[in-house]
Amino acid sequence: MKLRDLSGQRFARLTVIARIGAARRPTWECRCDCGKTAIVMSCNLTTGHTRSCGCLVKETSATINRTHGMSHTRVFRVWSDMLKRCLNPRSTSWPWYGGRGIKVCKRWHRFENFLSDMGEPSSGYSIERKDGNGDYEPKNCVWIPRGEQQKNRTWRNAPKEICPYGHQISGPRGRRRCLTCHRQQEQRRRELARLAS
Repeated sequence: MKLRDLSGQRFARLTVIARIGAARRPTWECRCDCGKTAIVMSCNLTTGHTRSCGCLVKETSATINRTHGMSHTRVFRVWSDMLKRCLNPRSTSWPWYGGRGIKVCKRWHRFENFLSDMGEPSSGYSIERKDGNGDYEPKNCVWIPRGEQQKNRTWRNAPKEICPYGHQISGPRGRRRCLTCHRQQEQRRRELARLAS
C-alpha cells in the first residue's frame, strides 16, 4: 500500500509540514495555529483524533470550568451578601431580612439572572428594595446612592426599646440590655468591693 503524502494539508488547527519516521508508522511534523509544532501519527490526523498541539484542550477546559468569571467583582459581592442575609440564619443581618420573612426570588438564586436583571451598579451605588417589607425581586429592586440607602435601613427606623428607668436598651439580639443601668451596677459593685477590702 502506497503511503499517502499529507504535506501541506490542514487538519483542524494543524498544518502538516513534513514527514518524519518509518514507513510502517508514519508520523508528521505539524505546525499549530498557535505557533507551536507537534509530531503526530497519520492515523490521528486523518481520523480527527488529534486536532491541535494541545492548546485546543486547554482552551476548551478553561471555558467549561469557567462560570461567569465575575466572582471577584462588586456586583457579585452584593448578590452574595443579599443571599446570605436572606437565607443564612447565622448571618448577622438575618434578623432584619430572612428573620422578617424577606426572601430572594427563585430567579435570582443564579448570579447570571441577577446580573441580567439589575446590571452592574455605578460606583458608590447599593441595592435597595422599593418596598422595605418586600422581597428581593426585579420589580422591587433598584440601584441607589449608598448614602441614601443608609437612611432607609430598617433597624434605624425601628422603635427604641426603653428600660424601666427610662434609658435606651441596646446591643445585639439575645444580649440586649440597658447600658446605663449596667454601668451603674458595675460602679456600685466596684464601690462595695473597695469598701469591703
